[in-house]
Amino acid sequence: MAARDMTESGSQKRQADNPEEQKKVSPGPDLGPLNDLALSGSAPKDLPARIRSACWHYLAERKETEACQAVLVMKVAASRNRDLLPELFGAASLTGTIAYKEGMQRLGDLCGDMIAEALTGAEGDALEKGCAAEKNLLSAAVRQRGSSSFEEACGKIAAACEKMPYKKPLADLLLSLMFMAADRRKKSALIQICRALRRLLTNGAAEDEAQSALLEMLSVSSQMGQRRWQDEARAISSEICLYLAKKGVTDLFRRTFSAALVQMQLLARTEDEKTAFETYLPWQVLMLFLSKINMRRYIRGTEDKKEEALSAVSYLCAAARDNVTCLARLEAKNESKVYNAWHSFLQETIKRRGRKKHAALFMQMAALFWRETMPRSSRGQWDDMSPLMHPLLVTGRYREILDKI
Repeated sequence: MAARDMTESGSQKRQADNPEEQKKVSPGPDLGPLNDLALSGSAPKDLPARIRSACWHYLAERKETEACQAVLVMKVAASRNRDLLPELFGAASLTGTIAYKEGMQRLGDLCGDMIAEALTGAEGDALEKGCAAEKNLLSAAVRQRGSSSFEEACGKIAAACEKMPYKKPLADLLLSLMFMAADRRKKSALIQICRALRRLLTNGAAEDEAQSALLEMLSVSSQMGQRRWQDEARAISSEICLYLAKKGVTDLFRRTFSAALVQMQLLARTEDEKTAFETYLPWQVLMLFLSKINMRRYIRGTEDKKEEALSAVSYLCAAARDNVTCLARLEAKNESKVYNAWHSFLQETIKRRGRKKHAALFMQMAALFWRETMPRSSRGQWDDMSPLMHPLLVTGRYREILDKI
């Protein structure tokens, strides 16, 4: 009897001295009562803290499956108890961030899914906390090497955001994710995020809100251009241009387009002219598209539309002229060389015959506009413009447009 008591006493002592033994025998948190509270729809305010404690218990023991079950309880609580969303978002973000750092990708992904699903319909403080939580979580996910967690999470966030009405926290979240995706060269995620951001802006953004977001997108695109990451730069610019194409030559377009041309000129200065043309190709396509639309509107439209069309074509020709002038000064060359180089680039890049012809037409119109508005600088260079000006396409109604602008 005494020997058995000594054996039991020795076993208890070993458990007390060995933390691993304690972990093996310590029971985990009971998730059943927590799930019942989550389902009730009137859960106590400390429920998020209790679920978080359960998650962290299993995280400390590296029991990923049990921790995932705790996060599923968190998802139920988020769907049934919307008043607890701010606390639940914080708990999910912190749990997921720790999970990624500990190499528990499945747990981190589940936390991201919980936040993305609960963002739908969130308002006010809950929406702000949810967007901040998702941003913090995905900043950890994007650092996971050899993992697709970030791309998959961006796809889910993009799908959720593009169907929602515009709200600034959502736009800020997408802008942050856009930079993360571009900075890490996650092209598939970048395309999805930029598309979602464009669609979100169309869902009720005021002009000043759209302007702020577009300039932020342009800034990131310019940074990618300076790194010579043309695919990322063009992916962002393409979505900006798609948004602006539907707006027409408005004040919003003019401010954004002018800013893009300045960035194009800076890239030409730091790199070279061809790199600038290639990187900012979407903006040139937008310029040609809007010029074609407005020329056609003048020729075929009613009288009340003609003045607006002439104003748009005049602005585009002036913008092209000023861009050439700045590029020429930055590179210490004649404007005629820049016009010819720009024309050659567009003819080599554009594949469809009709678009090639319109590109040549517009470049001729911009050059003639330069000759008419800046005769002193153009007079001595006009003989060098034959690669661009032959055969002459600015005739008939197009010449009429040029004379009126």
